[in-house]
Parts: sequence; C-alpha cells; structure tokens
Amino acid sequence: MSNSFDIVQYLDKQYPSSPRVITPGTLAFETAYYKYFLAGVRSKWPTPVHQHLYETVSPESAAFLKTLREEAFGDTLVNLAKNPQLHWDV
Repeated sequence: MSNSFDIVQYLDKQYPSSPRVITPGTLAFETAYYKYFLAGVRSKWPTPVHQHLYETVSPESAAFLKTLREEAFGDTLVNLAKNPQLHWDV
C-alpha cells in the first residue's frame, strides 16, 4: 500500500488510546526498514522474484504488481523472467 508507513505513523499519533501499530520503542528500526530496505534492497531483487510474486498473489494484486514492475523495469514480466541478467543492476 502506497505511503502505508506514513499512514501508520499518522494513525498512531491521531489515536493514542488505540492499540499501537508500531510497537513502542521500535520507531527507529521501522523507519530504517521502510526507508532503506523497501526503497533500496527490494527494488534490486532479481526480476524472476517479481514474476514468481505475480504468479502467486491474488488476481487484483497481480494486476497491480504487473503494472508496477513492468513500468519500473521497462519490459514485460515474461521477458524479465526469460532474461534476468539483462535487467539486473549490479
């Protein structure tokens, strides 16, 4: 979900009497995870991972994932899976 980390932080601040989504004392870890892992490491996964995810998620999620990954890599998921080294940013 787009901006989900920002939404979670907003909800935790807006509704302080509700159960926390982010465990107290872990905000620094959560921030680092979302900022660095999701933005950096995940975007560098080999393209066959994206094809596998596309084949295993719900049809609604698959359509979104297909569009997102094909736009990001500039090629179809089928071609990306056939030629992963052509799209691997080392």
